[in-house]
Amino acid sequence: MPKYELGFYEGVKERDIPNLPEHLKEPFIYKLQELASGKEEGQPLHGKSFKDRGCRKVPLTSPEMGAKLLRNREKGRDPNSGLGDDVGYRIVFRKGEVRGKKVIVIVAVGPRKGFKAYKSAEHRLVKNANSKKMPSLTSSKKPTPRAPAQEPTKPTPQRASGAQTGRTR
Repeated sequence: MPKYELGFYEGVKERDIPNLPEHLKEPFIYKLQELASGKEEGQPLHGKSFKDRGCRKVPLTSPEMGAKLLRNREKGRDPNSGLGDDVGYRIVFRKGEVRGKKVIVIVAVGPRKGFKAYKSAEHRLVKNANSKKMPSLTSSKKPTPRAPAQEPTKPTPQRASGAQTGRTR
């Protein structure tokens, strides 16, 4: 059973996830599972935009890229040396509580290069703070069906026929 429910800021499902390189989509799913189970904690983000909001980050790499990063570190090289542009992707998220449930809300997913993931996250955090809109939550549980709202019954006034009111139809 997951330790956390998962939620997504607007734009993550619509833009960030579909724009991930194909070789990162499967590792992304595994990272989400690790986050939801509590196995992955991530690292705190230290910008003024993120610090007060409790944002965290998780690196996202394919297993092949992870092995290359490790080899570079072992050889004393820059870890990103010779790996191309798509090695540095990040998942930016927040932990919190919504309606009494522990949640992890994914704020952004994107390349680290050019700080794109962080800029996108900052934009969404500001937009969300201004609109006071709660990010959507994805639940593994089926929603409880609601009974349709019943309007109070009021007596309906009887309409007079056209002949009585002088109107013609």
